[in-house]
Amino acid sequence: MTSPSAICWHCGQPYTRPKTNGRPSKYCTTTCRSAACRARARGRHTQSAAAAEGPTPRQYDHALGLFAQDLKQLALDVERLAARTVGDDPDLPPLALLEQLNHTQHGLTELMAIAVQQTRLRHPNLSWKSIGDALEVSAPTARERWSSSRTWRMLLKRESRVQAKRRAESVFERRPPRTPGTAPDPTTPSTPQLPTDPTKQLSSAMSHLQRSSAHSIRDLAEITQVSPSYISRVLSGERLPTWRLTEALAQACDCDPANLLPLWEAARGLRPRLLPQSAEAELHAAINGLYLAASRPAPSQLCALYPNTLTTQGITALLDGDTPDWPVVQDVVDALHGRPQEVRPLWEATNAARRNPDALTPLAPGHGLPTAGPA
Repeated sequence: MTSPSAICWHCGQPYTRPKTNGRPSKYCTTTCRSAACRARARGRHTQSAAAAEGPTPRQYDHALGLFAQDLKQLALDVERLAARTVGDDPDLPPLALLEQLNHTQHGLTELMAIAVQQTRLRHPNLSWKSIGDALEVSAPTARERWSSSRTWRMLLKRESRVQAKRRAESVFERRPPRTPGTAPDPTTPSTPQLPTDPTKQLSSAMSHLQRSSAHSIRDLAEITQVSPSYISRVLSGERLPTWRLTEALAQACDCDPANLLPLWEAARGLRPRLLPQSAEAELHAAINGLYLAASRPAPSQLCALYPNTLTTQGITALLDGDTPDWPVVQDVVDALHGRPQEVRPLWEATNAARRNPDALTPLAPGHGLPTAGPA
């Protein structure tokens, strides 16, 4: 008697696999094969039904508001980048406008899918032909492109991207190590745990301002005319706001918006302008922005990181507008988890302007720290 040579994929019983020229069998009998096919079909039907069920009408209403707010912010960014492109801004990356337009197009596509589903839920008797006519596509195309299951999967993927982005380590966190012995172990209790990613630094600074003010998130939403959920996402770092919204939030919290401008520009990937006329203001705005992002730690905490170069009086003087030697500025920026290599050009421009004050000329309109701010 021939010994069993395989295990049935359905019933799990051993069986003798016949010798054939085709693909090896997986099931002991045709009955098991048919039962396995029916089980797979039931599984696909269950998954499709769950996907087709999708969000509830209330969830679609909520998602529609969030996606519309996102699209509004994307459009404002397009307007700002277009103005800078027309103005031939030398600091603007050459592909910035194209990349922003691509993000905006994706945002519009997602918003349209949600709007279609919300419309069908509110008007169940509306045919796909009517929806296709409104969107200038055929009924089969509309049914396939904006189906409930496809929109539901899109929402799940978007949520996964947001969560992955929050967990991802930023390239800015990979800072070169300092010389051994210049700072204590960062895991000691005296060392503040500070954000290092520019986007997280911006959200941390704005979150600190909100907590320090008398305004709740709902209060800020009413002042800025933005939904409370979007304000919450900005403060948590899930959304990168436009400059207009950043400026409005700073003013609502009684903070000089100029202190947030360097953080906002770093989060957007923009470089400092390095104008002699505004270098000193930009230098101290950058340091004060990092100080806000660190939730305004006590100078003694920063001194504990670099006791050989930093003093409480020196840190206080720097925050009040003094410009000490570069080693002091470097250690303060590093203690606040900033990027000294990006701050040093501002420090050098500040010292150059102080050595030759007669070379300064009045600022041309649109240069230096903006009064109204970029869009």
